[in-house]
Amino acid sequence: MHIPTHVLSGWLIGNIPPLNKQQRLWCMFAAAAPDLDGLGIVISAQAYADYHHIHGHNWLAALVISAIAAGIFRSQRVLMAVMTCVLMHLHFFMDMLGSFRGAGIPWGIKYNFPFSKKSYAVDWGWELGAWQNYVITGIMIVIMIIIAIKARRTPLETLAPSLEKKLYKNE
Repeated sequence: MHIPTHVLSGWLIGNIPPLNKQQRLWCMFAAAAPDLDGLGIVISAQAYADYHHIHGHNWLAALVISAIAAGIFRSQRVLMAVMTCVLMHLHFFMDMLGSFRGAGIPWGIKYNFPFSKKSYAVDWGWELGAWQNYVITGIMIVIMIIIAIKARRTPLETLAPSLEKKLYKNE
């Protein structure tokens, strides 16, 4: 799926437990963190093809990023480690469903990398540009708007706090 959809999934799930805005920002990062393995695109299209859905899309990467969360958020280390692990696995699931390469060819993940190169995929997913991804993102945007109205916060709370304040200035 698209990176903004992953980021938004992290913010939405970060609104379920009582987290502060820095913790919700971390949830946004954790939900998108597996795609750090796609940075090979800055080197070449081949590097992207060779490494994306491998180095960041596995249980070991989820464990490492979860341990980092536990170290950063010491007062809620267990909650933040679990949230991180859940969000990274949600990312894996979303990619398995909505990131087909085209022509019905799934783009699997190497969940046990570096211990195994076996790729896991489903054969009933869809391509990145398919309507299903846009519907899912649209539903997430609607939920974000509901949270923005009820809780008076948006994903901008830490990324652009002055802009978010302008949203609620006249109320």
